[in-house]
Amino acid sequence: MQGLGWAATLAATPIFAILGLMLGLHWSAARAGAAALALAALLSVVVFDFGAPGAAPLRSFAGVLAEGGFLTLTILWILWPALALHRLQQTRGAIDTLRNSLTRLTGSTALQALLVGWLMALFFEGAAGFGTPVALAAPLLVGLGFAPVPAVALALLGHAVGVSFGALGTPVLAQVALTGLDGVQIAWRTALLHTLLGGVMMVFFVRTLAASGHRPGWRWAALAAAGFLLPGMALAALLGPELAT
Repeated sequence: MQGLGWAATLAATPIFAILGLMLGLHWSAARAGAAALALAALLSVVVFDFGAPGAAPLRSFAGVLAEGGFLTLTILWILWPALALHRLQQTRGAIDTLRNSLTRLTGSTALQALLVGWLMALFFEGAAGFGTPVALAAPLLVGLGFAPVPAVALALLGHAVGVSFGALGTPVLAQVALTGLDGVQIAWRTALLHTLLGGVMMVFFVRTLAASGHRPGWRWAALAAAGFLLPGMALAALLGPELAT
């Protein structure tokens, strides 16, 4: 067990390196990522004897780099349109229109945050998933007056209760395909876990709001939580994973 723990620590070293270089030394993501990649390559050869027996190391590295490049492009393919949409919203005045519309609904910035960072982010998660809620909701929260870090934190917290049903239930549908189990049976049990944990996530959401100087009140927070969690639970139990979020 000690050997496994040591190996796991070494395997996680590149991740710690990225965090240390970015947070401690304020390196850019590209520079820190390149350094961590070099460290990972060194550890894979020296410590983990990377590569299939008899295979050329360069061929093994080429395969890993190809897979990493494919995953990178997949993430960028999701984020680039989101950023392009945000840029379009800025240039066409859509963010101002949304801000004015929210102001007509409520003048409370805290309640606007519940609408955007919780309910809208969860809708984006159900419709698209893959980080889209953060890429779209966080800039809207900034437009409502939140600093960038709290805006990102609120968007991350807000969409998290729906991730098992993101992108029209893709994670649960993958489990259905792998196991052959009934989708509704998996969906309602997963939704039950989300419902039980959803209140905890809302507590953190409200605390993050309070740290930014905005307090929605626990009754509004409970209403927002119930407004998503209870219908989501019902949809998962009756229809399956596709529409739960």
